[in-house]
Amino acid sequence: MTRYAEVNHSQWIAAPVDVVSSQFADLDHHIARNVHPRLRFDVLQRRPGGARFAQEVRLLGIRQRDVFERSIDADGSIHDRSVEGFNRGAMLDFSFATRHEGPRIGTQVNIRVRLPLLPLVGRAIKPLLEAQIRREVRAAALEDKHDIEKRGYPRGGPAPGTSSGSAPDRTRPSAHFDLVSHWRIRAPVDRVWAALTDPTTWPRWWPYVRRVQTLHDGGEDGVGSVRRIDWSTRLPYRLAIEVESVESLRHRRLRGLSRGQLVGEGIWLLRSGEGFTDVTYVWRVRLTRPWMRWLAPLLAPVFRWNHDGVMRAGESGLRRHLEGPVALRAR
Repeated sequence: MTRYAEVNHSQWIAAPVDVVSSQFADLDHHIARNVHPRLRFDVLQRRPGGARFAQEVRLLGIRQRDVFERSIDADGSIHDRSVEGFNRGAMLDFSFATRHEGPRIGTQVNIRVRLPLLPLVGRAIKPLLEAQIRREVRAAALEDKHDIEKRGYPRGGPAPGTSSGSAPDRTRPSAHFDLVSHWRIRAPVDRVWAALTDPTTWPRWWPYVRRVQTLHDGGEDGVGSVRRIDWSTRLPYRLAIEVESVESLRHRRLRGLSRGQLVGEGIWLLRSGEGFTDVTYVWRVRLTRPWMRWLAPLLAPVFRWNHDGVMRAGESGLRRHLEGPVALRAR
């Protein structure tokens, strides 16, 4: 008989049920916005009413990877089942119900986690395991709450042009462009990190970066630094932006705020694989002038086409810079 570590947790979120259930189901959004910094997701298959995805987490000091099959009920309830990996047979269930907190209407999220215990030692470590699961679930629920209430999902939701395959499409007119790019570089994460955290070297390998000037030095991790980056584009114009580094989690996450000709937020997410590094870049540009917002539906396709070309050139340049001729011939 399989024994389980089981944890139940409830979280109230000040948003309608349909918004909360959509955010919880939206895997692409969680990846692009790095909603849970301690978790890693890979969407393996998208399909109506569900998905297949991989998830990595560290519990009791052990990095654990599982492949989950997700199903979504008509009422928005989510059921994740591990079909492969460290915790095969694990179950995560999420249900959503309208609940008032005083005069405010929101959503009560009920979360149930069941992890199979290891043979022989399972019973001994069950209290420790459940205590850590409880902490992780509580932290994750608060991160979702922050994402919905403060960041403003779906305003801060999935990038246009992407689809989770597991959440309803709630695209609406916005004062933002959310753009997501994915790179795979066959080089260790420390070398990729070093290249990305030193923008002064970008002109050497990124064709569209013309010049980088350091306006203000930051701390040892680079946070607080301000640099002016001059870009050329696929269109007949150039632009200059100032980027301030505001967050740095070594080998994992960089975040910067831009000002000048483009106002926005850029996030680099890195994940180390076996012989390669996956890089995700999320670029959120805010339209500051009313006429820009009115023209956004017309400007969006051109803006994305230009951005995609610039990013593809950056990926190719970084590959040449880090992989070298031998690695390129082996591809």
